[in-house]
Amino acid sequence: KLDFNQCSARQIVGALRRIETAYPDTAVTLPVVLIGHSKLFDSANAAELGRVLGFIRERRETFSFTTFRSLSLPDASPVAA
Repeated sequence: KLDFNQCSARQIVGALRRIETAYPDTAVTLPVVLIGHSKLFDSANAAELGRVLGFIRERRETFSFTTFRSLSLPDASPVAA
């Protein structure tokens, strides 16, 4: 998860590039979550988030947006305590 209230666009884009390099098979769904809180969101965050969204828009074949409900992920078995 990447917090757009805490991270700069440069940090988030860097993380996305590392993910892109580490997982080049775009046929595999790999959730990457952008998080943030509206109480902390300001004009500086808006500008940084705009840069991140621009980066993602340029890589539509690699990154996309969805909801957790619509993801097709394998069932996870509960971890024994």
